[in-house]
Amino acid sequence: MDDVVRRTNPDTVQEPTVADNSLEERMPAAFVTAGLLEPDEEESKSEDDEITQELKKIQAALIPVQEYNRIQKKKLLAVAKAEMAKQEVKKNYKNMMQRLWKFIVQ
Repeated sequence: MDDVVRRTNPDTVQEPTVADNSLEERMPAAFVTAGLLEPDEEESKSEDDEITQELKKIQAALIPVQEYNRIQKKKLLAVAKAEMAKQEVKKNYKNMMQRLWKFIVQ
């Protein structure tokens, strides 16, 4: 009952809440929130246009960099595999030389 008195009392000024708004005002907001409607494009389009354009420009600039990095990664992987194979050969050679010296010393 106090709620009703406060709303009708002209001395008390309150900001309207979503619950106070009419059904016609609440439904579009609910549909936008649910993703069923797009928000007013006029309001957000001008702000988003500059940001979107800048993001697209930067993303386009990153495409060649990404391709270059992918190619370099493949080359580096091939070099690393070759180096690992060399290290394995050197390790085997060292082990064989140690065995040979042990055999000669005995």
